[in-house]
Amino acid sequence: ASAVAGLSVENVAVIDANGTLITSADTQPSASTADDRSQQLRERVLRLVEARVGPGNAVVEVSVDTVTDTESIRERRFDPESRVAISTDTEERTDSSTNQASGEVTIASNLPDGDAAAGDGSRANTSETRERVNYEVSETEHEILRTPGAVKRLTVAVLVNGLSSTTDAGEAVFQARPEEELAALRDLVASAVGFDEARGDVITLKSMDLPVAEPLGTAASPSLLQNLPLDLTALAQIGALALVTLGLGLFVVKPILSKPPARPALELAALPSGARKPAEAQPATPALIGEIDDRPAGYAAVADRSGRSAGQTGTELAAIGKGGDSPVDRLRAMIGERQEETVEILRSWLEENEGTA
Repeated sequence: ASAVAGLSVENVAVIDANGTLITSADTQPSASTADDRSQQLRERVLRLVEARVGPGNAVVEVSVDTVTDTESIRERRFDPESRVAISTDTEERTDSSTNQASGEVTIASNLPDGDAAAGDGSRANTSETRERVNYEVSETEHEILRTPGAVKRLTVAVLVNGLSSTTDAGEAVFQARPEEELAALRDLVASAVGFDEARGDVITLKSMDLPVAEPLGTAASPSLLQNLPLDLTALAQIGALALVTLGLGLFVVKPILSKPPARPALELAALPSGARKPAEAQPATPALIGEIDDRPAGYAAVADRSGRSAGQTGTELAAIGKGGDSPVDRLRAMIGERQEETVEILRSWLEENEGTA
């Protein structure tokens, strides 16, 4: 407003990117509109009435007339009876004057007092006192700001279903609800909506026959799955468990069961070299066990070619080394016990040397 000459602040409006008017907190209307209030009151009354007449036996409509204008009232009141002295100012003034008539100037005028004849004269004295008191008068300032959204008038219409009785002939006869019951329901509705007669609110409560609404179309017949107590979550869990079990059976259990059993190392050692399969004649090198072998190279080779595990070889070597023989004597004794395996090892060494040359 200050950037444009002659433009007042009241004529300036601010909007956001969506085109919604942005107002200040003083002029912002109530958050709940008339439609929202009507819906809230309608649900409140319907819940209260249906608790008595049953679900589907009541129809409620609520109309709320709200204030759309903004009003500001400022009032100042002074009470002269309730005054308080806040300051006092007092001023005193005294004035004295003497007037003496003068005669002819003679020799007697220069004589001391008493010697000369006194002439005619007058004397005046004035005294004045002023007091000023300042009072503070009681003041009351009252300001009222009325924003849009206040309820100006409320109208409620409630229609409840009557009572149905059957005659001896089997015919249904409508019967309106008693006036005592309708009066009690009216009081409950008035309390629920905040009825104010001085404001002009109106509540209308009637008991009439409400026809039963016939369903449109053909009713769907229940299927077989609807009669069965099925839980989709439980079925999904069972299916996932079945898939996991099938995968374990196909890719884990089946390969383990279909693998041929390995022959013991003692049986492989007893077979002649020509009857062994290539895989059996040259067994795979055993995995490292993290221990440093300080035995001679030939001794270790003979032990590795025997087809026995590291634990078995260590046990046998421990049994052989119980005596006090030297490592060479122990190696000779093992070669004598396993001549065929020693020959195979030497032959493989020679073939490797020829292939390298």
